[in-house]
Order: sequence, then C-alpha cells, then structure tokens
Amino acid sequence: MRTANYHHDLTPNGEPHQLSVFVAPGVHRTASDALRKAGISIVDQPETAHCHIVRSDGKYEPDTLRRLRALRLIVRAGVETADIIDHGDAMKQGIALMNTPGPSTQAVADHTVTLIRAARQGNIVRNTLQFLQGRWNCKQPWAKPVREKATVGIVGFGRIGRRVGEDVLRQGIADRVLFHDPYVAAPDGAGDRVHSAELAELLEAADIVTLHVSGIQEVLRTDMIDAMKARLLVNTSRADLIRPETVLHFLEKDPDSIFAADVWWSEREMAAGKLDVLDHPDVRRILHIGRTEGRVIATPHIAASGKETEQANAREAADRTREFVKQGIIHPHSAVVHTPGLQNEWNNGPGWRLFMSHRNEKGIIGDMGMIASQHGINIGYTIDATIPPPHALRELALTQVDLYEQDGIDQSSTLKVAATMRSRMDHALHWIRVMRYE
Repeated sequence: MRTANYHHDLTPNGEPHQLSVFVAPGVHRTASDALRKAGISIVDQPETAHCHIVRSDGKYEPDTLRRLRALRLIVRAGVETADIIDHGDAMKQGIALMNTPGPSTQAVADHTVTLIRAARQGNIVRNTLQFLQGRWNCKQPWAKPVREKATVGIVGFGRIGRRVGEDVLRQGIADRVLFHDPYVAAPDGAGDRVHSAELAELLEAADIVTLHVSGIQEVLRTDMIDAMKARLLVNTSRADLIRPETVLHFLEKDPDSIFAADVWWSEREMAAGKLDVLDHPDVRRILHIGRTEGRVIATPHIAASGKETEQANAREAADRTREFVKQGIIHPHSAVVHTPGLQNEWNNGPGWRLFMSHRNEKGIIGDMGMIASQHGINIGYTIDATIPPPHALRELALTQVDLYEQDGIDQSSTLKVAATMRSRMDHALHWIRVMRYE
C-alpha cells in the first residue's frame, strides 16, 4: 500500500486548517525560509500560533502561557531552555519543548577549550592589559594556574561536557578527566582516563573545573570552594550555577586563580544597557580583579553566536517544527526534560492520526481504545510516550492513534471519536489534533 502524505488538520466541526508557526525576531531567516518551502504558515502574532521558534531572549512567564491557548510546541534555536520557560509550567499546560543541541555542541566546547588554553598560558590576558595601558613587560614571570598535564573536572557530562572531555584529552591539555553527572555513565571505550566521581571527590582532585550543567540550580556553593584544588574555574553553561560571592571567594583565596566565563548574571539587563546590575558589590569586585590583575577572562555569551552556528540552529529548529506539524513527531534527541520523544512516521495509506497531549495517568490509553470501540472503530496503530520514573517531571504524555480508511473508517466517525475523547477525557487531555493523510 502506498504511503500517504500529511494534508491538513481538522477542526472539531470538520473544517480543514493548518498549524501556524511564530518565528521570533533574532532567529536566523533560514528557519522561516525552510518552513515556507515546506508549505507551513508563518504568523506575526505569537498569540495565534501553534508553534514557536525562539532564541534565548524569549521568556514565557506563567501569565504569558495562559494567554497562549493555541500553543502546542516551543522549539529553542539553541540548547538551554530553563532560561526561557519553567519546565513544570510547560508540562502542566501540555506544551512540548525541544531544542537544537547539535550545532551548538562543538561551538560551546571549542569556546570552553579556548578559555582554558588562554588561562593556562597565564600571561596572555595580563600582558594584554598591561600593553593596552602602555606598559611593556616581557620579563615578569606570571604564574600559570595549572600544570601542563592536568586533571580536568567536568560538572555535567551531557553533549557539551562530553565533547569538552574528548577535546582536552585529544589536545593534550589533560591526561585525566573526572566528571560528575548522576544521570550519565562513563562512555564506552573511554579507557582509564575518564572516570565518574562524586562532586566532592572531583573538587578535591581536579586542576581545572568547568561547568556544563543544564538548568538554573546552584551547583557550587561558597562553602565548597575551600576544598577545591583547582585554580582555574570555567563556566560556559549558566551563570546561576555559581553565585557572585562564590566566584569572588574563589578568586580571593588564591592570588593565582583565574575565573573564565561566557555567561553572566543579569544578562538581559546588561544587553538592554542597564549596567547598574554591575553595581552589586561582589560583581564589582570580580570585575576589578579582572581589570587590574587579569585574572578574569570574560566573553558576553558568544560561544554559540557565530553566524554558521545560528544558521544551523535555525535550520534544525525548522526541521523539528516541520516534523511536529506534519507527522506529530517529537525528535528524541531534541526533546527537553519533561517532553517524551515520539518518532513514528505515518506509514500507511489514507487515514487520520489523532495526536494528543495529556496527563500521564493510568488507564488513559485503555479509555481511548474503549471510546473507539464504542464508535465501532478499529484502531490501526497506537503509540504513546512518557518520561520514565524516577524523573520528577513526568506528568506529560504524548499519544498517536492512527485510523486507516482501509478499515472502513471515514472522516465523520473520526471526528466523533475525537469529540468524545475531548469530552470524556477533559480532566487529563491538554489538546488533540486530528491530522489527515491522503
């Protein structure tokens, strides 16, 4: 039997309609171009769109989400999503969340290693500052913060953390990598140079500590700093992983320590020109150490901001959105935190797909089958996806129910089944799409 192609969605009264997409300002035009080429409608108003593609400057507060009643999917053109939306809020409203980890991974890893190299050299930043101040000082022996063959401690061993580990070993920066990540095991084939460790063990042993943790929870506290062996601390992940007072304590406990970062507190305010956020006494002291001693290496969140990376992120975001619109697919490698992956392409002749977002409650799938049976409908195929326990954010489930014309099912009976599901499962159902394939 021939494979049918997605044609349109159906409203509850049987009218055909298409899902629309809002592409936020700042997202590379590659995304809009790709969606238009795929025949997907792009709208200017986020309130009416079913899908959003955004960058890091988008922000979804709870009251904003309540106004976006049509919203089904948010795709972050980039990696981090915790800075734009609370995952629990998205889960409760049944909104799927995806990112584009591929293009940014190597870019951020490269930037991290570059910061490490600049800091390891010891004199580059300091001599640059002195030269720009009109001083020629080629004789002063600056202390290097780490030895040549270092132990690198990586806190967070996801895609970027793992790539950093590979790169520091391959480039001879490290002869050993320790990583702390309760959700990740040591990669296959890593040999005896890559080891998992408790955070306390890592801090005591590592010459360099670099942070690559997703989310906004504090990872390093001030009371942990005294136990740290490292004189180089790098953060290209999230500013909130470490507070200003903790960074200041790190810099002040050792006159040769260096802090290198691409992420900063109150970035939105600084980007808007509201530099008064720098008046925080600890931040002011950190910047003073950087200006006068050269022990702070700072870049303004540019690790993943290259033109090629932005284009690639936009292209991947468009691909993920197109898959969602035309197939009801959530790509597993892009699904974020509370969102289960669901990758099942339509593989039959003409028919309908009921694609649902609902609470992860026992008996829901059975209720769907019972409703279909009461309408005399034989379900052709059902697949559901949930986040497995013990994950805290596992209340969202996504389900596809496929109905085929070859089984004697028509549009009228499909719409009746969908309407009954909306009515009887209202307590658990966030939204339901009726997708037509011809």
